[in-house]
Amino acid sequence: MYDDPRAALTSIKGIRDVGTYSSRNSSKGALIPETFAIFKEIRDEIDVFKLRRQVLVENCLHKRSFETRRKIWNAIIHRYLSIAPNWVGRSLSISTSSGIASPEFVSLAYLHFSLRDRLIFDFITGSVWRNWKKQTTYVDRGAVLRFFEERSKTYPQIKKWSDTPRKKLAGNVLSSMRDFGVLRGSQKKYIQRPSVAAE
Repeated sequence: MYDDPRAALTSIKGIRDVGTYSSRNSSKGALIPETFAIFKEIRDEIDVFKLRRQVLVENCLHKRSFETRRKIWNAIIHRYLSIAPNWVGRSLSISTSSGIASPEFVSLAYLHFSLRDRLIFDFITGSVWRNWKKQTTYVDRGAVLRFFEERSKTYPQIKKWSDTPRKKLAGNVLSSMRDFGVLRGSQKKYIQRPSVAAE
């Protein structure tokens, strides 16, 4: 998308979430099939209003409940279309031609997912990266909960999350990372090197 690496870096910095911690982005999981279906619909220019209609009214995701469609749309618009819709949307749209499980699609979706959620970004670049460097690959819900506890000193809003939503969010963080190929395993999860597309 960019010939100049500095222009690409500037764009990525502009996309990255630098706000406070929130459970908004990761509470819905990876949403890989839904993201793929939406970006496969794009033919030429990114028309957010048309995409919204296709999701909410025409039901291109084949979800029975309007509320489910609305929540998925809100998550996807925040992750991929709220900052640089033409650049991010175009790259994801092009990557759908490689297939839903391709490194081209999955790694781009993962990149933008993690950049648009400060909590996820900090967990991956902090706890997960430290473990990977130490060759400690096992990650469980307790690791995410400890991360929340650690970060609650800097981000007091975490203290407002009650026990049940906190555990649910921790589980969603891990299952999202598994769906994106950063972790493997169902009951026990281990860090693995994900496939990454050249772009």
